[in-house]
Amino acid sequence: MMQRQRFVSSAALGVLMLFVVLGLGIGLSTPKAPATQSATKAWVDDDDPTCGGNSPCFQTVQAAVEAVDDSGLEGGFVYIRPGRYRENVVIKRTVSLIGVGGSVRLEAADPTKPTILVSNGLQSRPIKIIGLEIFGGKIGIDVVDARIGVIASNRIQGYNSFNSLLRTEAGIWIERAVIVGSFGIVGNEISNVTAGIFLGQGAVVDRISDNIIQRTGWGIALQDDARALSISANTFNHNDSHIIVTGQGRAYIVNNQMLLAENRGITGTAEGAFLYIDNNLLADSGMAGIYLSCQSPSFSTPLGVGDEDPCPGQQGPEFYIIRNKIEGGRYGIIVVTGQGRILHNWISNNGFASSSVLKGTGLLLGQKMQVEISHNWIVNNIVGAAYSISGAYAAESGSCQFLVERPPFEGKLTGSNNEIRDNEFADLCPPDYPWPPGFRK
Repeated sequence: MMQRQRFVSSAALGVLMLFVVLGLGIGLSTPKAPATQSATKAWVDDDDPTCGGNSPCFQTVQAAVEAVDDSGLEGGFVYIRPGRYRENVVIKRTVSLIGVGGSVRLEAADPTKPTILVSNGLQSRPIKIIGLEIFGGKIGIDVVDARIGVIASNRIQGYNSFNSLLRTEAGIWIERAVIVGSFGIVGNEISNVTAGIFLGQGAVVDRISDNIIQRTGWGIALQDDARALSISANTFNHNDSHIIVTGQGRAYIVNNQMLLAENRGITGTAEGAFLYIDNNLLADSGMAGIYLSCQSPSFSTPLGVGDEDPCPGQQGPEFYIIRNKIEGGRYGIIVVTGQGRILHNWISNNGFASSSVLKGTGLLLGQKMQVEISHNWIVNNIVGAAYSISGAYAAESGSCQFLVERPPFEGKLTGSNNEIRDNEFADLCPPDYPWPPGFRK
């Protein structure tokens, strides 16, 4: 072995001396650092083969994703120049997609598949998807078994269901995946999809903020054990329901603007769900600003069939509803079952917009909730607060004082110092039961 090493060293030295003697100036070093660094970046342009003088240059996003070196600390980066790209992109490496220089439109070539699929493993270094216009596909951005740092400043649009047989199930779908850190899902516009942002089994997202979500079935949906640690400063418009939490989902919903829900603003409908709802505006919700139960309601019977208990043996979600402004819906807040606190909310002008015979109430309570209701303003509604559908009907018919047929109250209601006044038909119905002493200020 020593002889082999000496032979190789001697031969290399001889060749090097020959190059020096001949004055060729040729070195035997490895490629220079700039060449290695450039390999961690790739460029894409659909009609300029030079990518504006950047290299390496590709005509398709998928080719760049496969070719770029992702061994660096932050992985590889694919910079996509303005153009229209018809592809279904699959990312199974640590590769980020960045749109640069203008309109970068990525359209699904196969409408039955995600436009972008990220499945790079939960142990992967986080990647970024920034600055793209994403159209169509079964899902806009599908993140499964993956780790993401940021999805930001994208415009995600599904097929228009009124004019097309195709349907986009979600703008962003997160399942068995993590989006953590100070970034998250930020500053996107999402429309014309079944769910704007869907969080399924094993999904953990630190931050969903500053997004505009409109014309969807559900703006944001949490299912199974999904967790959204901050849903904040988003704008919701013209969704069937703005936010829905089911299963064991946990959501912290703070400082959002929610307008014109066809059905419900915020819904928690499962045993074990947790909702913290603070300082939001919920305006003009079709059925209810906030609905809490163990199951989804029908539009016409929000407490079940008549006054029957829709959740036998179940406790419903845990919740905190604090400092929200809830106005212009059929009902402000409906609590069928659940445990929590309703504090310092402004609940007004509910019940007037409904075309139903039963207009609605500011606060509607079911049989089994365990809740503290304190320091709220419940004013200028058709009815202030009603226990049971029977109470709501009685209030509108002017017969609250004579209401005798009502289901027995089986929960626990505490609270005090609520400002309940100037409601059209009644402030409280029934006027005494189950309201605790001092409930009304």
